[in-house]
Amino acid sequence: MPRLRLLGVRLTLGTVTAALAWAALGLQVGLNLSSGVDPFGNPRTPWMSMVDLLGYFTILTNLLVALVITIPAVAPMSAAAGFFRDLRTTWTALRRSSWWGSPTTSS
Repeated sequence: MPRLRLLGVRLTLGTVTAALAWAALGLQVGLNLSSGVDPFGNPRTPWMSMVDLLGYFTILTNLLVALVITIPAVAPMSAAAGFFRDLRTTWTALRRSSWWGSPTTSS
């Protein structure tokens, strides 16, 4: 029973995190498109606004977080979900391996 409860908590946290990530992205896109001018006051098209928006590392990071959390929840048997699952497994194995940087004592 505790294992099912843990799965429910993880699913809830994942859903909330994905919703917050997509809401943040929507807000950022909306704010960027609503201004309609560049920093110098020149008008710009929505395409120019989107290109400018995707130049920020924060936006790309938020997009990646939203995708990494949403894809396994929406399509758990897809190739993309398998990729993220394998990536997590590889990272866990690397952290637990002996060469990862275990402290050594020099004498």
